[in-house]
Amino acid sequence: MDVKEYISRVRKMPQGFVPEGKIDYYYYLLDGHLTTNRMNKMNNKEDEKFILYFSKWLWAWVRNHVDKNYELKAALWYHILKDITNSESEAINLFFDLCDEFFETDEETLQKIIDEAYEMDDEDNE
Repeated sequence: MDVKEYISRVRKMPQGFVPEGKIDYYYYLLDGHLTTNRMNKMNNKEDEKFILYFSKWLWAWVRNHVDKNYELKAALWYHILKDITNSESEAINLFFDLCDEFFETDEETLQKIIDEAYEMDDEDNE
């Protein structure tokens, strides 16, 4: 099962996967799923897309929608979500909502969004 489908299943029954309801637990749950897929040579395009782009895309999303000066302090996406929300449940809900947007976006567009966010940094430093 690819990460997109796995996230969809977790979203439908979150307490069945992460009873404590902490965003970092979701990170480790997905990391375990992705690692297992990779170890068993079952990883696919959606898995690789999530691994390669999600954290940087999330950072770029924050720069475009929440705080244009947000700095990427940590590469783990759950840190970003914790930084921009007021509670664990808000971070979890935002994660699931943003996953919908992320998976609807092709890789070329994701890279363009990320590049534009980095360009904003370059412009600020000039």
